[in-house]
Amino acid sequence: MAKNILILDDDADFNTLLTDVFSQAGYDVTPVQSPIKALELAQAQELDLVVTDHRMPGMTGTEFVRKLKVAKPNLPIIMVSGYLDNDTIRELIASGVGGVFLKPLNIFSLLKKTSEIISAGIKNAASGPAGSPAATGTETEEFRHNLGFAFESFPCKSPTAAAFAKSLHALRDFKSNLLLIGELGANFLGVCHDMVMFSGEREGLLVLDQKNFSVRKLADDLHQHVIAGRNRVTIVVLSTEALRPAEREAIISVARKERDFGAFPLPVRILFCMREELDSLYMKGVVDENLYIFMGTAEVKIPQLRSCPDDLVLMADRIMRDECKRLGRVPLRLDADCKRFLRELQGPLTHNDLRETMASLAASPELKVARLPDIQAAHESRTAVGRNTVPLRRVLENARLDYIGAVHLLSGENPIETSRLTGVDADQVVETLGLK
Repeated sequence: MAKNILILDDDADFNTLLTDVFSQAGYDVTPVQSPIKALELAQAQELDLVVTDHRMPGMTGTEFVRKLKVAKPNLPIIMVSGYLDNDTIRELIASGVGGVFLKPLNIFSLLKKTSEIISAGIKNAASGPAGSPAATGTETEEFRHNLGFAFESFPCKSPTAAAFAKSLHALRDFKSNLLLIGELGANFLGVCHDMVMFSGEREGLLVLDQKNFSVRKLADDLHQHVIAGRNRVTIVVLSTEALRPAEREAIISVARKERDFGAFPLPVRILFCMREELDSLYMKGVVDENLYIFMGTAEVKIPQLRSCPDDLVLMADRIMRDECKRLGRVPLRLDADCKRFLRELQGPLTHNDLRETMASLAASPELKVARLPDIQAAHESRTAVGRNTVPLRRVLENARLDYIGAVHLLSGENPIETSRLTGVDADQVVETLGLK
């Protein structure tokens, strides 16, 4: 059965646009231009989601959300607006708004968030009535933090993770360069996406294609953000250590608006991802003097999972749910011994390590609940592969995942376009990124 969405926007043209978008995506849509009428319909009808504007005559979106939450506290809401300041966004998130999107709108991101919010609502409804332990004590809900801004890389239950998120948020308006330092297997792409999302949908994310680089391609990719109506572009370099001279010169030229990029109209800033500190790379000769001076010294370290024990189990649980969804199976639960095992696990553990362990568990269709021997076997199987092949296999696999994920973001999260750009079969793109 199609899900019901109410669209509230006093702009008739934009209301029609959203109605067409959601209708073509298979939703039943009720378009409304009056906040008062929307409140009446929300109380009279069974809705799965409300999408609302903020600036409307007679009532702001914030006031509408407040009134709607009184009448229907569990009804999911997405806000779409031409402009919202940071304080308003924080207020909306704190009041329970599930997603905030700024115009010009990224349709793919909006539809993806819609699917996630509605699916989460169905899952919570199936687990028990509101207020019951089943509805309020799930790992899914615990992943949500109270930082006052959106952040998806860590649940931020551990002080170390919360401090990291706050340090990134404090640097959200950096003008030129920022260095992200993390171990091999850290979730660089997720952190970079969080950093860009601090600015809302107006900012463009461009992951440097280090496999098929050309100055012409970089210029074309940047131009797409102009066409999309972005007001700033952040370029992400996922492997700073592997930068070649042509890539380095192009990046510097973009930032300084020189040579081929002198006429580029948007502000550009660079996120450099590194496995070591800049001074160390410079001393080893990996980074030359020109790049060393250009990059600056603003560094932020991605915390190791070992330093975030309160986040680790929640991250494992979310990865497990995503992996089970990709495989089309009922989510596998981790029992208390599994969670204790993860918390007390000795030795290095990265985001990719955790993903491999959870993928190994999810691949066992006979399991309904993962117990201690199951997760021990999955972890040992993963580490055995690493010992037998040295780190090269993992390095290559991580690079492949990062590349496909980066191109997927660059293509507007379009699997078909990602397939065309990477040469990877579309079904494999969907499977690799867990999009099913």
